[in-house]
Amino acid sequence: QGNYLAGLINYYKTQHYISNKYYAQAIQSKYAQQDINFKGNCYNNMGINYEILNMYPEAIKSYEQSLRIAEKLGDSTSIGQSKINIGLLNSKINRFDLAYSTILEALHYFKRQQDSANLSLCYQNLTVLCSFQNDYEKAIEFAQKSLQISLKTNNTFQIANDYYNISNNY
Repeated sequence: QGNYLAGLINYYKTQHYISNKYYAQAIQSKYAQQDINFKGNCYNNMGINYEILNMYPEAIKSYEQSLRIAEKLGDSTSIGQSKINIGLLNSKINRFDLAYSTILEALHYFKRQQDSANLSLCYQNLTVLCSFQNDYEKAIEFAQKSLQISLKTNNTFQIANDYYNISNNY
Protein backbone atom coordinates (compact mmCIF):
# COMPACT_ATOMS: atom_id res chain seq x y z
CA GLN A 1 0.00 0.00 0.00
CA GLY A 2 2.97 2.29 0.54
CA ASN A 3 3.88 2.12 -3.14
CA TYR A 4 0.31 3.02 -4.05
CA LEU A 5 0.47 6.10 -1.82
CA ALA A 6 3.83 7.06 -3.29
CA GLY A 7 2.23 6.71 -6.74
CA LEU A 8 -0.57 9.08 -5.71
CA ILE A 9 1.83 11.61 -4.21
CA ASN A 10 3.95 11.65 -7.35
CA TYR A 11 0.86 11.94 -9.53
CA TYR A 12 -0.13 15.10 -7.66
CA LYS A 13 3.44 16.37 -7.97
CA THR A 14 3.06 15.81 -11.76
CA GLN A 15 5.84 13.23 -11.64
CA HIS A 16 3.93 10.76 -13.81
CA TYR A 17 6.82 8.46 -14.76
CA ILE A 18 7.81 8.11 -11.11
CA SER A 19 4.17 7.67 -10.14
CA ASN A 20 3.83 4.76 -12.57
CA LYS A 21 7.00 3.18 -11.23
CA TYR A 22 5.39 3.04 -7.79
CA TYR A 23 2.07 1.74 -9.18
CA ALA A 24 3.95 -1.02 -11.02
CA GLN A 25 5.66 -1.98 -7.76
CA ALA A 26 2.30 -1.93 -5.98
CA ILE A 27 0.84 -4.29 -8.62
CA GLN A 28 3.67 -6.76 -7.92
CA SER A 29 3.12 -6.63 -4.16
CA LYS A 30 1.72 -9.46 -2.10
CA TYR A 31 -1.14 -7.16 -1.09
CA ALA A 32 -2.19 -6.65 -4.75
CA GLN A 33 -2.22 -10.43 -5.27
CA GLN A 34 -4.67 -10.73 -2.38
CA ASP A 35 -6.77 -7.63 -3.15
CA ILE A 36 -7.61 -7.62 -6.86
CA ASN A 37 -9.65 -4.41 -6.53
CA PHE A 38 -6.49 -2.65 -5.31
CA LYS A 39 -4.65 -4.01 -8.34
CA GLY A 40 -7.38 -2.69 -10.64
CA ASN A 41 -7.09 0.77 -9.10
CA CYS A 42 -3.34 0.72 -9.72
CA TYR A 43 -3.87 -0.15 -13.39
CA ASN A 44 -6.47 2.60 -13.77
CA ASN A 45 -4.15 5.17 -12.21
CA MET A 46 -1.30 4.03 -14.45
CA GLY A 47 -3.61 4.54 -17.42
CA ILE A 48 -4.30 8.09 -16.32
CA ASN A 49 -0.57 8.80 -16.01
CA TYR A 50 0.18 7.27 -19.40
CA GLU A 51 -2.61 9.31 -20.95
CA ILE A 52 -1.21 12.52 -19.48
CA LEU A 53 2.20 11.55 -20.88
CA ASN A 54 0.62 10.99 -24.33
CA MET A 55 1.64 7.33 -24.16
CA TYR A 56 -1.68 6.19 -25.56
CA PRO A 57 -1.03 2.49 -26.31
CA GLU A 58 0.23 2.00 -22.75
CA ALA A 59 -2.75 3.93 -21.40
CA ILE A 60 -5.25 1.79 -23.29
CA LYS A 61 -3.49 -1.38 -22.12
CA SER A 62 -3.65 -0.21 -18.48
CA TYR A 63 -7.31 0.82 -18.76
CA GLU A 64 -8.15 -2.54 -20.34
CA GLN A 65 -6.40 -4.39 -17.50
CA SER A 66 -8.39 -2.33 -15.02
CA LEU A 67 -11.58 -3.13 -16.97
CA ARG A 68 -10.89 -6.89 -16.92
CA ILE A 69 -10.43 -6.80 -13.16
CA ALA A 70 -13.62 -4.75 -12.70
CA GLU A 71 -15.53 -7.26 -14.84
CA LYS A 72 -14.13 -10.15 -12.80
CA LEU A 73 -15.27 -8.40 -9.60
CA GLY A 74 -18.64 -7.35 -11.06
CA ASP A 75 -17.84 -3.74 -10.06
CA SER A 76 -20.37 -1.86 -12.17
CA THR A 77 -19.04 1.63 -11.53
CA SER A 78 -15.45 0.68 -12.39
CA ILE A 79 -16.62 -1.19 -15.51
CA GLY A 80 -18.45 1.85 -16.82
CA GLN A 81 -15.74 4.30 -15.87
CA SER A 82 -13.08 2.14 -17.53
CA LYS A 83 -15.16 2.06 -20.71
CA ILE A 84 -15.52 5.85 -20.56
CA ASN A 85 -11.73 6.21 -20.11
CA ILE A 86 -11.04 3.89 -23.04
CA GLY A 87 -13.62 5.66 -25.19
CA LEU A 88 -12.27 9.13 -24.48
CA LEU A 89 -8.72 8.00 -25.10
CA ASN A 90 -9.76 6.52 -28.45
CA SER A 91 -11.27 9.89 -29.37
CA LYS A 92 -7.93 11.57 -28.61
CA ILE A 93 -6.23 9.35 -31.17
CA ASN A 94 -8.97 9.92 -33.74
CA ARG A 95 -10.60 6.51 -33.43
CA PHE A 96 -14.01 8.14 -33.24
CA ASP A 97 -16.10 5.10 -34.18
CA LEU A 98 -14.43 2.99 -31.51
CA ALA A 99 -14.72 5.83 -28.99
CA TYR A 100 -18.41 6.25 -29.74
CA SER A 101 -19.20 2.53 -29.46
CA THR A 102 -17.21 2.15 -26.23
CA ILE A 103 -18.94 5.08 -24.55
CA LEU A 104 -22.30 3.73 -25.76
CA GLU A 105 -21.43 0.43 -24.07
CA ALA A 106 -20.86 2.34 -20.83
CA LEU A 107 -24.12 4.23 -21.36
CA HIS A 108 -26.12 1.01 -21.79
CA TYR A 109 -24.38 -0.49 -18.80
CA PHE A 110 -25.27 2.45 -16.55
CA LYS A 111 -28.86 2.42 -17.86
CA ARG A 112 -29.19 -1.18 -16.70
CA GLN A 113 -27.68 -0.22 -13.35
CA GLN A 114 -29.95 2.84 -13.11
CA ASP A 115 -26.88 4.91 -12.19
CA SER A 116 -27.99 8.46 -12.95
CA ALA A 117 -24.69 10.19 -12.19
CA ASN A 118 -22.63 8.00 -14.51
CA LEU A 119 -25.40 7.93 -17.12
CA SER A 120 -25.25 11.70 -17.24
CA LEU A 121 -21.46 11.52 -17.49
CA CYS A 122 -21.79 9.20 -20.51
CA TYR A 123 -24.13 11.63 -22.23
CA GLN A 124 -21.72 14.46 -21.45
CA ASN A 125 -18.85 12.53 -23.00
CA LEU A 126 -20.91 11.67 -26.07
CA THR A 127 -21.66 15.39 -26.33
CA VAL A 128 -17.96 16.21 -26.39
CA LEU A 129 -17.21 13.42 -28.85
CA CYS A 130 -19.91 14.56 -31.28
CA SER A 131 -18.74 18.14 -30.92
CA PHE A 132 -15.18 17.07 -31.87
CA GLN A 133 -16.65 15.55 -35.03
CA ASN A 134 -18.65 18.73 -35.79
CA ASP A 135 -21.93 16.85 -35.34
CA TYR A 136 -23.47 19.69 -33.36
CA GLU A 137 -27.06 18.51 -33.67
CA LYS A 138 -26.21 15.16 -32.09
CA ALA A 139 -24.01 16.89 -29.49
CA ILE A 140 -26.94 19.08 -28.43
CA GLU A 141 -29.22 16.03 -28.27
CA PHE A 142 -26.82 14.25 -25.90
CA ALA A 143 -26.28 17.42 -23.82
CA GLN A 144 -30.05 17.78 -23.41
CA LYS A 145 -30.32 14.18 -22.23
CA SER A 146 -27.58 14.83 -19.71
CA LEU A 147 -29.35 18.01 -18.62
CA GLN A 148 -32.62 16.13 -18.01
CA ILE A 149 -30.83 13.75 -15.67
CA SER A 150 -28.89 16.56 -14.00
CA LEU A 151 -32.08 18.49 -13.31
CA LYS A 152 -33.76 15.41 -11.82
CA THR A 153 -30.79 14.75 -9.53
CA ASN A 154 -30.27 18.45 -8.78
CA ASN A 155 -26.59 18.22 -9.70
CA THR A 156 -25.84 21.94 -10.01
CA PHE A 157 -22.30 21.51 -11.31
CA GLN A 158 -23.47 19.14 -14.02
CA ILE A 159 -26.43 21.42 -14.85
CA ALA A 160 -24.04 24.29 -15.47
CA ASN A 161 -21.80 22.04 -17.56
CA ASP A 162 -24.76 20.80 -19.60
CA TYR A 163 -25.93 24.33 -20.34
CA TYR A 164 -22.39 25.22 -21.36
CA ASN A 165 -22.24 22.21 -23.71
CA ILE A 166 -25.59 23.11 -25.24
CA SER A 167 -24.62 26.73 -25.83
CA ASN A 168 -21.19 25.70 -27.12
CA ASN A 169 -22.75 23.55 -29.84
CA TYR A 170 -25.28 26.06 -31.18
